[in-house]
Amino acid sequence: MVTFELHENATLTDKEKMLAKAKSLPVTYDEDSPMLTDRMEQAFIAARKKQPYSFLICTLLVH
Repeated sequence: MVTFELHENATLTDKEKMLAKAKSLPVTYDEDSPMLTDRMEQAFIAARKKQPYSFLICTLLVH
């Protein structure tokens, strides 16, 4: 999901214009990223439930 907020007299950057246009385009499937079957989708859901996302807060010190 892409969200941006416009303020008075603000203009969109080229990247924001591209993202706004891309949001309206249909999804295109090919051999590298085929449409998921119901079985494939259930396998992804099961894998995510088995090993949910985890977050680690990391501090990077740059000298």
